[in-house]
Amino acid sequence: MNYHTPSSFSDASAIAAKSAGQIRFLAGGTDVLVQMRSDILTQMT
Repeated sequence: MNYHTPSSFSDASAIAAKSAGQIRFLAGGTDVLVQMRSDILTQMT
């Protein structure tokens, strides 16, 4: 898993364009790791 903090939509879209595999955009998300570890939120395969 890679974590990026782009400062603009343009930066986010450039990162997404360069990424291999599936990506997920997240806004906020203070508990996303807790949810992933609890299998509430699963990684896309």
